[in-house]
Amino acid sequence: MIMQDYNRSENYINRELSWLDFNLRVLHEARDKENPLFERLKFLAITSSNLDEFFMVRVASLKNMEISDYKKKDASGLTPHEQIRKNI
Repeated sequence: MIMQDYNRSENYINRELSWLDFNLRVLHEARDKENPLFERLKFLAITSSNLDEFFMVRVASLKNMEISDYKKKDASGLTPHEQIRKNI
């Protein structure tokens, strides 16, 4: 029987990158002309609100970690500095 190592960073997706991927999918719904106009507007508002929160809270938190020289990697194997570079 092969034992799985669930602690390997390859088994995890970065939370911030996943959040951006989700918002990209919502934005695609806003651009889809098959959706009714007000549904598209709703998707656009959701994307806007989510991105505001993302930069004000999540990116700000990563920047604070970077300023304080915090180098611990997250579950996906990225340091705060690496996460900022991949997110912005």
